[in-house]
Amino acid sequence: MIAKIRDSPHLQPKRNLKSERVMLRGTYLFHPQEPTIMVWQFFVGIGIIYSIIVVPYRLGFNADASGGWYVVEMIIDSFFLLDILLNFRTAYFDDERRLIYEPRILFWRYLKGWFLLDLVSTVPIDELFHAVVGTSNQTLRLFPTKLLRLFRIARLLKLTRLIKLSRVFGRIRDTVQLSPSTERLFKLLAIMTLVCHWNACVFHGVMLMSESAGLHSWCVDAFFPDQPLLIECSELVPIADRYIAAAYWAFTTLTTVGYGDVKPSVHSWYELTVVITLVVVNATVFGYIISSVMTLIQNLDPSDREYRLLMTEMKDYLRVSSVSERMCGNVKKHYEHHIACTSLFPEQRLFDKMAPSLRFDVARLVAVETLFGIPLVTVMEDAFKGFVSYALFLMKPICILRGETVCRCGSPGIETFFLVEGECDLLNSQTGVGRVIGENAVFEQYALIAQPNEIYRSVSTATALSDKCILYSLTVKNFKTLEDVSPAVSTYFLSQLASVLIADGIYSLLPHQKDNVQEALRRGQNFLAVAENTRGRVKLRDLGIVAMANLNKRRSSEWSPDLLPKQLHMLSEKEQVSGATAANASINAIANRQSEFSTRSTRERTVDPTSNPPIEEGSENEGSSLQTASRTASAGSFERRGSANIHMVL
Repeated sequence: MIAKIRDSPHLQPKRNLKSERVMLRGTYLFHPQEPTIMVWQFFVGIGIIYSIIVVPYRLGFNADASGGWYVVEMIIDSFFLLDILLNFRTAYFDDERRLIYEPRILFWRYLKGWFLLDLVSTVPIDELFHAVVGTSNQTLRLFPTKLLRLFRIARLLKLTRLIKLSRVFGRIRDTVQLSPSTERLFKLLAIMTLVCHWNACVFHGVMLMSESAGLHSWCVDAFFPDQPLLIECSELVPIADRYIAAAYWAFTTLTTVGYGDVKPSVHSWYELTVVITLVVVNATVFGYIISSVMTLIQNLDPSDREYRLLMTEMKDYLRVSSVSERMCGNVKKHYEHHIACTSLFPEQRLFDKMAPSLRFDVARLVAVETLFGIPLVTVMEDAFKGFVSYALFLMKPICILRGETVCRCGSPGIETFFLVEGECDLLNSQTGVGRVIGENAVFEQYALIAQPNEIYRSVSTATALSDKCILYSLTVKNFKTLEDVSPAVSTYFLSQLASVLIADGIYSLLPHQKDNVQEALRRGQNFLAVAENTRGRVKLRDLGIVAMANLNKRRSSEWSPDLLPKQLHMLSEKEQVSGATAANASINAIANRQSEFSTRSTRERTVDPTSNPPIEEGSENEGSSLQTASRTASAGSFERRGSANIHMVL
């Protein structure tokens, strides 16, 4: 059965660690995220760290391993040898996150990649040389001294394990969640410490070369300044003291301090040559570390950095513009609220890269404390699943302090306002009628209902009465964006605004404006009528008037309200007049054929009457359960008269 599932992609379960481990059963392969493999990689990483620290120390201080330390190093080399064998039998993920577990592919991939590097860093060449030649002094005298040193220096090949360290901890990093800033900080500290350790080993090693050549060394200057003729300093000073002195010189040199109390001897050209090279290398490393630390500090909290940058720009602009102190305070409050309600990250670009279902879920979490305070947004989200994921970028947060004006009578009516927190004084300057509005209120609804060729001016003046009023505004431009995305959503949205505007007696509308409001309300009601009475596959050609239904059989992936024709506002006068009659005929035809369609579709699949699958663009969902609900807001009766529960797959 496992072999059958493995060979058939259609039968494979959803990919996760458990199912992938089932796929590897019987293949004698290891999953790359297997807990055992992760623990093994951790110990391999510890072995690499031990090697890159101890190998330079043993060469620079001429301190070979003995006793228990020799056994430990042999065990570590055995670990790396076993790791080579495991790499041949460990599956991996390709660029498309597919698990590759073909043995032949695994073998050649590792052989052409990391095998040679791992083999060179694992084989103890110096130990093999001593095992073949022998360790007696009489035997070693037969070989040139330079050849013996060459085999000792061959230990440095183990430092190539440092390259492997990034690969090992990269696998661990994929499993263990760690802040990128914290990770980079530890990385910089580790780089600086490791470079200083290597410098100390090289600095001490060149001192041993000076002593072997009979030259004066830095060790004599540091520990025996009163005995300038002394040569064999390494035999008189403990190795721990010599290491601390060398490390002290390394850190002061790397950080460009250089006190000068520990310095190379001017009588040894070995030390002078090596130190010149180390100073150049250390200057480069130090420059890299400083620039990285500065970048790290700046990006430690990106949102705070962007906030401070925006506030600084705003303050500089207001200061140059000679704005009053009171106005500066109002602008600052608005900026702070706007930043608090929005994200400083490129949120819309991130959302655009998400799958629709994931985008909807994330948007609900982000907007739970902001947009869901607006009853109309809640109504729209219930009717069209995913509406809030678009409203999140279309509605602008506003913060107004006491006495400030939200909108003025006679100003261009280009946006509708939704009051979320606080109280405002709403006054119709034409009729002189006014009232105090509170939370959940909406005003200037007609700005969105007005026709494109109509010049609309605000008829009311809204002034903040509370210490702080929180509002959201939706401009005509942003609403047109929503209309282009889905005419169905914009039609239903306008019908909700029209119902509130009709119930609100404060506004005095002109005759043509009343006609536009009634038209918006009628389109929404007709849309709901189709949603409630239609049970088959229906393609709505006009949500406002209700067009003929198309009963051609289609796949479920073809249904969505946002594929509805975007010529909703371009219908001719004739189509608008005859639309109502055609709609009634269409609904009757659908009702007559519904039973026949349901019988035919039952043979193909089982329909869950409680399910509510998404309706794709261009038509309503097959067999969707259209529910009726009603909701009332304190600022004007937001009603859902039988609204369809529809997913926005945009």
